[in-house]
Amino acid sequence: MLSRLHGISREMQDQFAARSHARAWAATQSGAFKTEIIPTGGHDADGVLKQFNYDEVIRPETTVESAINAASGI
Repeated sequence: MLSRLHGISREMQDQFAARSHARAWAATQSGAFKTEIIPTGGHDADGVLKQFNYDEVIRPETTVESAINAASGI
């Protein structure tokens, strides 16, 4: 509904997603978030205890094509 209201196409959303992940990864690699993320302990997907000190949700490999596939559930 909001996309129609503001004239934002699916392609524009996918381009934004790819660009956003690339920029977030570049900022992470440059240390831009170092003072904003507090390292914390937790378990990874395999149940192994580890320390997390970066945002694991950033996907540097995201492309417009992969965003399209993610949106369509492929």
